[in-house]
Amino acid sequence: YWFLSRKKVLDLLPSLDIPYTTLKVIIFYYLFSIPIRITAPFAFSDMHYSLFLLLHRIIMILSAGVLIYCALSVTAAVNKLSGDEPAKGTALAFLLNILYIQHRINKMSEPKHAYITRAS
Repeated sequence: YWFLSRKKVLDLLPSLDIPYTTLKVIIFYYLFSIPIRITAPFAFSDMHYSLFLLLHRIIMILSAGVLIYCALSVTAAVNKLSGDEPAKGTALAFLLNILYIQHRINKMSEPKHAYITRAS
């Protein structure tokens, strides 16, 4: 949801490739699968319920992969925009995803030195 809610701002970053349609499909799946997940143990036989759980876990793994891809893509674009790549930046983007990206964006938006803001 974070990537979709900041689409206008993220589109301004250089060479960014975020699969917005895939993110929308993932959100749609998780929102509309809640009733199915609640009623599945009662409505499905044991074999069908096992298949449902397997499909749900596969979609969960693919969703995590898409999220990591988006986080690494935005981190690379932020690094290109800022001109420097902090040590362990990619690893932190992989582990912390949105928290790290928002931290980097906040750091870029604050003034570097107090005397620069006073002079301007």
